[in-house]
Amino acid sequence: MSIESNELLALRDLREINLAIKDLENQQSVVSKKFKLGIRLLQREASMTEGHLDDGCVMQGCESWNVRHEKLKNLIDDPNLENIPDDTTV
Repeated sequence: MSIESNELLALRDLREINLAIKDLENQQSVVSKKFKLGIRLLQREASMTEGHLDDGCVMQGCESWNVRHEKLKNLIDDPNLENIPDDTTV
């Protein structure tokens, strides 16, 4: 094998490594954004519940924990990446 051929193989290998790094960085960014979304959703839900308590206007059957969306219930019960809803906002 010639030196030029080895250099080409090394450059190709380096390119593949850099592409893999970029791919992992992109995945990390997406996962980080999704976790931040989950945290914001839970913080908003906690604020709503605290607001109901502060106002003293918790009506029977209308409590936020009784009318909560199923996905949010799942996130509270099992806080992991799979239970965080996808962000569909633009």
